[in-house]
Amino acid sequence: MRVSGTFTNPNFFAVFLVFALSVITLSGVMKIYKKYLYLLLTFALVFLTGSRTGMIGAFAIFIYVFIINLRYSSWKSLIESFLLFCSVFILSITLFDNLSRVYRTINSFTESGLSGIASLSVKYEYGLKLLTMVNDLSPIIGLGAGKGFGNYLGDSQLVSIIFSYGYLGLFIYSLFWTLFIYKTYKIREYRQLSIYLILFFIFGFVGDFFFMTQIATTLLLFYGALISFKQKEIKKL
Repeated sequence: MRVSGTFTNPNFFAVFLVFALSVITLSGVMKIYKKYLYLLLTFALVFLTGSRTGMIGAFAIFIYVFIINLRYSSWKSLIESFLLFCSVFILSITLFDNLSRVYRTINSFTESGLSGIASLSVKYEYGLKLLTMVNDLSPIIGLGAGKGFGNYLGDSQLVSIIFSYGYLGLFIYSLFWTLFIYKTYKIREYRQLSIYLILFFIFGFVGDFFFMTQIATTLLLFYGALISFKQKEIKKL
């Protein structure tokens, strides 16, 4: 059983939860016990989704925050990070069954490489066919977003964009995320979110996440708030 919350797919829910982890870790006004309670709850939900993408993203955020604490924080923060690390480790053991998909994926990759991972193999096969079609017919502006082409576009954000809007569309999409990441990274308090945005762009290779209304709305609202506030005002939030 994989949990999907209010989302239509467990992977969508997991990617949203990784964003939530980013927001919780940078919160400077939340009480410590609440902060770590929310972190553990969010980690638990990521495990319950069974999403390999979500688990990789969650651990990437966690490791980044841990490294930042090692470099800049006090002993108190380091102890808190260590306790959180131990809690997540215990949580992962408790929810071992939900991690079984990850272990099977690692074994398949060890034995047969990327071709041994069934979902990636299918995405690669469909994606290659669609990209070949675009390259033959309309590589610059793509084949349009009409429903007649079907909804399953290789289950990849980047393939979907190239198919519908061509390589010009991919360039504009990439430029948008580059500016988004740059603006976020410039604000030290928000750098955890810039790491998430980089991960989100990478997630686009294996999932059509940005066209999910709940995720896109959340990210675009955050981007609007980010460019509306001055840096001094952001620090007060």
